[in-house]
Amino acid sequence: MKTNPSVNAEKLPDFLKKELNNEFSDHAILNRLGYSRLKKEDKPAWALELFKLNVKLFPEDGNLWDSLGQAYLKYDKKEEAIKSYTKAVELGNEGSTKTLIELLKNE
Repeated sequence: MKTNPSVNAEKLPDFLKKELNNEFSDHAILNRLGYSRLKKEDKPAWALELFKLNVKLFPEDGNLWDSLGQAYLKYDKKEEAIKSYTKAVELGNEGSTKTLIELLKNE
């Protein structure tokens, strides 16, 4: 992440597969890494790309959609946040409901 632009996030699974000699299958790794970057970044970059990649790799995990929504909120991307939280709720992530309701109230 220090030597590559965030647009290279899409290459991460192939890189990890090659380096680990194993299929990348742990959604928690990218989620933790995304939160770590989210705390350090002032503008959208790696954090947002990691969360977007994670929902692409694991689209049925409501918690990951919730994380993506949080990143969108941090970077003032309200419409994208609403879409992410909506998807999280659809997938059964109860914790996203309150945030989604608040966002929709303020529309």
